[in-house]
Amino acid sequence: MKTAWRELDGRLGKQEMFRENFVRESIAEKSQRSVDKLLRLGLCGTIMIILTIPFLLWFLSILPDGVPPLYIVFFQFMLVICTLLIPSGLYYAWVLFRVDMLGNVHDNIKLINRYKVQLHYTKRIGFWILYPIMFVWTVAIYAKLNATPWLWAFMGGMWVVTIVWCIYVQKKVVAKHIGQITRGLEELRDLKEDKE
Repeated sequence: MKTAWRELDGRLGKQEMFRENFVRESIAEKSQRSVDKLLRLGLCGTIMIILTIPFLLWFLSILPDGVPPLYIVFFQFMLVICTLLIPSGLYYAWVLFRVDMLGNVHDNIKLINRYKVQLHYTKRIGFWILYPIMFVWTVAIYAKLNATPWLWAFMGGMWVVTIVWCIYVQKKVVAKHIGQITRGLEELRDLKEDKE
């Protein structure tokens, strides 16, 4: 009778361990998909910036003589900004690439928090410094060109689309995935604490 109870206890223990491992792996897999999506999004943005640099260099090389310095400095400014954004995008990718949801939960929490802080500062710099500078600069260029109302409308529409797109990506896409990763890490931490 005692051996039957021991066997039953051993089977129940194995089933409980299997259930805990299954839940842990399911949570980790779902969170890892969100990490992978953020990684792909960041790498696509970095690749687009890298592809923009040759275009800016080409455009600077074909500007005719006598072009006002305002135009040249604008494109040089854009070239510098694109060049500075490449290391930032690669840093984001490096941080996300190091996240392993089945690994150490404490290290993953630190990496995701580092990613969130860096993203917060990048967003602030973009929305409160770079976008206003570029907006004022494009308005000055359009004013210097004596642009038609249609060109002004086109520029305004492009700015609205750009800002709405950036806000949508930040609020809906990035925030959603960061939330899923954070919830997954909290659940994994709770499972680890319950196990101990």
